[in-house]
Amino acid sequence: MQLLCETPDELLINLKRNYSGLIVALQWLYSGSTVALQWLYSGSTVALQWLYSGSTVALQWLYSGSTVALQWLYSGSTVALQWLYSSSTVALQ
Repeated sequence: MQLLCETPDELLINLKRNYSGLIVALQWLYSGSTVALQWLYSGSTVALQWLYSGSTVALQWLYSGSTVALQWLYSGSTVALQWLYSSSTVALQ
């Protein structure tokens, strides 16, 4: 695990492993009022992104076997959601 602290306001943890076709990745960022998290596992693909910045909260989720996806955003008075399931295809926006 690699731990970098460049300033008191900034923390970056970056974890990456790559062995025999398997990729595991984790990124974590804290800077001021922004907090972000990224997670990836690549067997048949699992992904997560999460962001918090001020009054904005965002989430993305992907699972790629036969495809599951989610996007969610909250910002002030705005809420947005996108949903996809792809075998026989379900979609919501």
